[in-house]
Amino acid sequence: MNIINLSGKWSLFYSSERPEITDSIPDFTKAYETDAVPGYWEDMYDSLTDAPFYKDIVINPEYKYLEYPISTPLSKSIPDMSLETVMGTFWYNKEVEISDSLEFKTVVFKCVGVQNRAILWINGRLVGEHCGYSAPFEFDVTDYVIPAAKNTLTLAVSNHQAYDEEGNKISGCTS
Repeated sequence: MNIINLSGKWSLFYSSERPEITDSIPDFTKAYETDAVPGYWEDMYDSLTDAPFYKDIVINPEYKYLEYPISTPLSKSIPDMSLETVMGTFWYNKEVEISDSLEFKTVVFKCVGVQNRAILWINGRLVGEHCGYSAPFEFDVTDYVIPAAKNTLTLAVSNHQAYDEEGNKISGCTS
């Protein structure tokens, strides 16, 4: 089995908008190259101060520093206990050389987890979408990669709330 480790440098682009399931991906001319994979957005926030999109990054508007113990009665809403979380979509882009030895073999893209929604494109073609709270997932990308060539992987990772067709929040998929 051939394994290509995708950790390390990726071009990174940020948008406060939720990604759409389309064949269009952003223009990466305003991207920022960073050691973003693997990594948590909260851990890399300070390292993005030089990124062209830094001023556009949205922080969870419900975040506030909490003093303990919390004196909110149980009958009232508990304050948001999350971290000072970056909210939106990060677009990851990377060129990967696919060996000619993989021709006529199954090629799988595996991810050990994203928070919360991911959409994958290879060479500008939409591969698929995954929703799941940091759950591992994989896509069969055999029909999308070009053996003996550089292939462009684009992964949109979003932590927006998801809604069904009637506008109801989807439980278990909070992207």
